[in-house]
Amino acid sequence: MNIQTTFAEAMALHRAGRVGEAEAIYRRILAAEPRHADSLHLLGMAACQGGRFAAAIELIGQAIAIDAAKPSYHSNLGAALQQLGRLDEAAAALGRAVALDPGHADAQYNLGGLLERLGRLDEAAASYGRALALRSDFPEAGNNLGGVLRRLGRLDEAAECYRALLARRPDHVESLNNLGVVLLELKRPAEAEACHRRALALTPDSAECHYNLGKALQALERLDEAAVHYRKTLDLRPNSPEALNNLGATLLEQERLDEAAARFRQALTHAPEHAEAQHNLAKTLYEQRQFEAALAGFDRALALKPDSAEAHTNRGNVLLALDRLEEAAASHRAALALKPDYPEAHNNLGNVRRDLGAMDLAKESFRAAIAIRDDYPEAHFNYGFALLQLGEMRQGWDEYEWRWRSKRGGRDHARVYPQPRWRGEAGDGRTILVWAEQGLGDSIHMARYMPLLRQRGWRVLLDVPNVLRPLLATLPEVAFTEAGTPSRFDVHCPMLSLPRAFGTDVATIPSQVPYLAAEPARVEHWRQWLGQRPGPKVGVAWRGNPGQDRDRKRSASAALFASFLGRPDLTVVSLQKDGRPDELATLGGALDSGPLLGDYADTAALIAALDLVISVDTSVCHLAGALAAPTWTLLDFGPDWRWLAGRDDSPWYPTMRLFKQPATGDWRSVAERVAAALGDWPG
Repeated sequence: MNIQTTFAEAMALHRAGRVGEAEAIYRRILAAEPRHADSLHLLGMAACQGGRFAAAIELIGQAIAIDAAKPSYHSNLGAALQQLGRLDEAAAALGRAVALDPGHADAQYNLGGLLERLGRLDEAAASYGRALALRSDFPEAGNNLGGVLRRLGRLDEAAECYRALLARRPDHVESLNNLGVVLLELKRPAEAEACHRRALALTPDSAECHYNLGKALQALERLDEAAVHYRKTLDLRPNSPEALNNLGATLLEQERLDEAAARFRQALTHAPEHAEAQHNLAKTLYEQRQFEAALAGFDRALALKPDSAEAHTNRGNVLLALDRLEEAAASHRAALALKPDYPEAHNNLGNVRRDLGAMDLAKESFRAAIAIRDDYPEAHFNYGFALLQLGEMRQGWDEYEWRWRSKRGGRDHARVYPQPRWRGEAGDGRTILVWAEQGLGDSIHMARYMPLLRQRGWRVLLDVPNVLRPLLATLPEVAFTEAGTPSRFDVHCPMLSLPRAFGTDVATIPSQVPYLAAEPARVEHWRQWLGQRPGPKVGVAWRGNPGQDRDRKRSASAALFASFLGRPDLTVVSLQKDGRPDELATLGGALDSGPLLGDYADTAALIAALDLVISVDTSVCHLAGALAAPTWTLLDFGPDWRWLAGRDDSPWYPTMRLFKQPATGDWRSVAERVAAALGDWPG
C-alpha cells in the first residue's frame, strides 16, 4: 500500500461527502500504520460529522499524542469538546491551537466565541481583537467584539468598534442595530434613531429593527411613533413579550392605563416569568389606584428578580399610599442597599420620612437625591416642599420653582408667554398678569398679594377660574382677563410664585385679614335662610376634591364630624356643594347649602353669616381664613407646606386654629380635641 496515495484518495472522498467510504480507507491505513496521525485526526473529524463526539475526542487525542505541533488538531479537538459541553477543556485546546499558529484569524475568532460563552469577556475581547488585527475585513469578529465590549460596560469603545466595521461594510445590518443599541445606552437616542432607521431601510421587514427603533423613539418621548414600531414588531413577531411589554410601557407613559395593563397581561400570558412586564403591570395598577393589587404585583416581580432596586422602591411607593410607612421605608432602604446611587429611591424615602414627621431626615434624603442628579425635578420640588413646611422659606421658594419641571408639581400647567416673568420689580403703572396654576384654595390663599402688587405700582390683571371671579372682584382695583380676547400686559407671574418674588419669609407673611369680603346683600340672604334657628351656627366641610393627589389623606368623613358635633344647641350647616343625603343624615340632618351655592361669593356670604367654620384642608378653610372668620382646620399628619411644622396656629390666617393628626391616619384623636374645644366654645 502506498500510504500517501491512499490517504489522498480518502481525503478526496471525505471532501466529496462520501464519509463512510473515507472512514473505511482511514482504518485500512491505520491497520497498516497505527501511528498515522493525519488518518487518526480525520477519522475523528468523520466521527464529529456523525455526531459521535466522544469517539472524535478519543481519536483526535491520539493524533495529538503522536504529533502535538499541528494547530488544526487542537482546534478540531476544541470543537468536539464544545459539542459535549466541556467548555474549559475546549478553551484550553483552542488556546494551544492559536499558540501554535498565532496568525490564524479564524482560530482566534473561534477562541473568542468560546471564551465569550465561558464569560471570560476580557480574554474574549483580546481574541476578537487579534482576529481583526489579522484580518481587518472580518465583520463577524468586529460585531462580536463590539458585543463583548458592551457587556463589559465599555460603551464608547463598543460604539467605535461598530463604527469601524460600518466604515468598511456600511450595509452590515447587525452592526447598525447594535450601534443603535449602544448609543441608546449612552443616552444618545437621536443618534440611535438614525442607526435603526438606516438598518430598517436595508431590511424593512426586520422585527428587531422595528423594535429597536421603537425603543429609541420612546427615549425621545415620541410615544405615538414608538407605539407604531412596537405594533409593527408584533405584526412580524406575534406575541413577542418584549414588544408587548414595551408597547405597554409606552401606553403607560401616555396614561392610557387600561390599554397598558392589557398589553402587560398579554406579555405575561406568553412569558409568565417576564419580570419587567410583571413590574410594569404593578406600576399600572398603582396609577389606577388599585394599591393592594399593585403591591401583590411588585411582590411577584421581586420573586422573579429579587435584585431589582426599581421594584423595591416602587413597592415602597405603594406601601406609602397604603399608609404602611415603616414598611415603605424598609422597601426604599432595600432599593438603596442594592443601588446606593439611586436618586429615585432617595427621593421616595424622603417622601416617607416626611409623612412620618421626620422632616430633617426627609431633607437629607432629598439632598442625597439632588447630589446624585442635580437636575432631578421631583427631588428639588420635594426638597422645596420640606423647606417651606419647616419655615425655611427663602430657599424653599427657590426649590419650589422646580414644580414647573415636575409632573407632581404642575409641569402640565405651565404657561409660556413672550413677556417676561415678574421678579419683584416696581410696576410704574405697567400691567402684570397673575394667573391661577393650582387649586381653588391656592388661588384664594395667594389673593392676599394683589393689594401688595398695587402698592408696587402694578395694574393687576387676573386670570382665574370663573367660579372665583365674583369673590376676587372684591379685591381693590383688579381686572380680569376676557375669554377669547388677547390680553395686553407687560409681565406675568403664576400665583404660587408671588411669595418668592416678594421675598416672603415667616416673619413677613402678609397676614392682614380680611383681604376678601362678602357682599352684604348675599350675607343678608343667608341670614334669612338661617332664620331663627337656635344656638351658634357652625359650617362644616369634611372632604375636598377627590382628584387632588393627597385627597385620600386630607379628607375625612361625615361620621368623624358627627362624632364631635353632638352639642344640642348647635346649628350645623353643610358647606359641601356635593354633600350626599347619607352624609347629611349622618350629621343629624345638617342644613344643606350645597344646591344653593352658585359660586365662591355665595360661599363667602354664607360663611360671613356663621359663627364658626370647621373644615379639612380644602378651599373652604382658605376662604374662611381670608374673610377673617373663626376657623378650625383639621389636618392630616403630613399636611401641606403652608400649615408649617410644629404649629397649631397659622401665620397666614390669624383667625385660624389648626388641629393636626398626632400620627398617620389618626383622625380619632383630632375629633376628641375638637370635641373638647367645642365644649369650651365660645369661651
